[in-house]
Amino acid sequence: MRSELPLSKACQLIVDCPHSTAPEADVAFAYAVGTKAIDHGRIRFDKARPVDQTTYESWIARATPEEGDIILCREAPVGPVARVPKHPRVCLGQRTVLLKPDAQTVDSRFLMYTLLAPPTQSALREVSEGSTVAHLNVADL
Repeated sequence: MRSELPLSKACQLIVDCPHSTAPEADVAFAYAVGTKAIDHGRIRFDKARPVDQTTYESWIARATPEEGDIILCREAPVGPVARVPKHPRVCLGQRTVLLKPDAQTVDSRFLMYTLLAPPTQSALREVSEGSTVAHLNVADL
């Protein structure tokens, strides 16, 4: 039997990113994870933007990414996802959304793999819109 659950019911919180580029730091207190740093369910820290503590604290004002949370790319491209590791600290980069799975409802690994599954990726692309660059509106999630 097939069962569907909207993300709004599977997650405690869905938070959009700041709509600007985090200033890059010489020494990383944390990493801003944008679309280029998300690859096949993992964060590529060599492609993430190192940020200082002040930037990090500003970028997590709406929500702090914690181990097991999921970062979803909502634009350029639509669909890639990665789970947040315990270390190092991360914050959202541009064009991403933070999903905080409700542990009482769904396992975050299961949710990540569901989001990575071809039918889900296809559905995400179908609801994305834009004349020059496809993007997902947070409300569509």
